[in-house]
Amino acid sequence: MESNNYKTGKLSPEDEQYLRDNYRVKSYSVIAKKLKRKTGAIANTAWRLGLKRTPEEQRAIFLKYNTGCYKIGHRPTNADQLKGRHLSPQTEFKKGQQAINLKPVGTITIRNDQRGVPYRWIKLSDGTWQPLHIHNYIKAYGPVPEGHIVVFRNKDTMNAAPNNLECITKAVNALRNKGYIPRPPVKPDLAPAPKRKYLSACHKAKVKAAEKEALILKRKQERKKQIKLAMLCLDPAFKEKEEAKQKKAAERAERKAHKAALKLKSQVKSLSNHTAVEDKGLKRLVKSIAKARQVQKQEAPPKISLVEKLKSMTYLERQEYFRQKNQDKVPVWLDEKTCVYRRAPKTQLL
Repeated sequence: MESNNYKTGKLSPEDEQYLRDNYRVKSYSVIAKKLKRKTGAIANTAWRLGLKRTPEEQRAIFLKYNTGCYKIGHRPTNADQLKGRHLSPQTEFKKGQQAINLKPVGTITIRNDQRGVPYRWIKLSDGTWQPLHIHNYIKAYGPVPEGHIVVFRNKDTMNAAPNNLECITKAVNALRNKGYIPRPPVKPDLAPAPKRKYLSACHKAKVKAAEKEALILKRKQERKKQIKLAMLCLDPAFKEKEEAKQKKAAERAERKAHKAALKLKSQVKSLSNHTAVEDKGLKRLVKSIAKARQVQKQEAPPKISLVEKLKSMTYLERQEYFRQKNQDKVPVWLDEKTCVYRRAPKTQLL
């Protein structure tokens, strides 16, 4: 702070000369303290005399007198004050005093997560707790790899035995929880929409709703396929289950086919014993057997139209074809240029 015993009035020629010599290297406050003047008076006199500093000189003076550091021996303003507010020191905890509810190391407690699912926690040291299932897994099988989690095989969170724990990746966990696979982007249909006849607003809404339901169903089916493929690739347990299901389905189909074949054999034998077939069900069975035999035969070659047949022939082959076709016909001249072939009348036998 500036002292109150400072001079007033204009600066003397000696003071002005001192200001001219030192205004580039000293601040106005230092010069004012030396000349026992106010800082504003020194600044006004410098402006009146036309003494101006460059930006570089101004910055150098600022850094010289404003380092931003406390000086040696600086005493803080709150040195004599107590730290914190001590309104009732009689009831405060003493240094080294233990809490009443302090749990010993090895204590197991139950905590609920945000969903309300209970989990067991074990105390490893003061201020360090760990889920019991993770502690048991690390103790039995080693540390959990990065990107993996420990889950319960039977989904019982209270059973933290090592044989009930399983380490899986977060990707497999997302697939098990469902709904975490990104949907494939829908490609826009660039084909022009077919022209429709005029429809009422109600009918249009029904058609639109039906199309939307069909599209949603199609996306769901595609998503199920993707989830199944991802599970087959990532989860070996799911892959084993699917293989077992497919094996059981194949065995079931084989047994069903075997039973159907035995039933068909017995029915055919009963048919061979009867001369006349009167039962409608047996008649249908005979027809189905005949159809099955026809299907087993080689398929007939596709029919070729007459136009295609004639196109594949040469000119001479076509002439020979028409000659053989019309050999039993008689030429009839309709005029000088037009001639047609007609079948000759049958001769009456005497």
